[in-house]
Amino acid sequence: MTWLFRPFRLFALLLISTGSMVALSDAHDYTFGSVSIVHPWAMPTAPGARTGAAFLKISNRGKTDIRLTGGFSHFAGGVEIHSMSIDNGIMRMRHLQDGLVIPAGGAAEFRPGGLHLMLTGLQRPLVLHDRVPLTLHFEGGAKISVVLFVDQPVGPPTHQGH
Repeated sequence: MTWLFRPFRLFALLLISTGSMVALSDAHDYTFGSVSIVHPWAMPTAPGARTGAAFLKISNRGKTDIRLTGGFSHFAGGVEIHSMSIDNGIMRMRHLQDGLVIPAGGAAEFRPGGLHLMLTGLQRPLVLHDRVPLTLHFEGGAKISVVLFVDQPVGPPTHQGH
């Protein structure tokens, strides 16, 4: 078991020993052990767009840090973690190649204008009310599957049809 890093061992073993399944806690939130995923969604994309953005909140109620390393979706060629910031009036986007640490007892919120999951190589545009399967990958081999709902980025979520 040398592939498991010591701080992530309990988290990874828990996920792997139960088949990496995630329990659906309500219509749109996922909980597994000490990790919860709240409101995973993506913005609609323009026709012909090859990239899209997805958002969610990951909470870690555990006693050790966890690291999100990326993901997978059949709808995209890749799923990367990106940060976005404004520096001297210039928007900068950065691929977090080493992933993102969610501290013990903490959370990471992916939202427009900040952290987001970049869906690259889209197979087709993301259309309002689509449901997009996504598997989040964590350090140590753990995986959590969720469904992104394609929703409007402005105002309260519509969530029509789910």
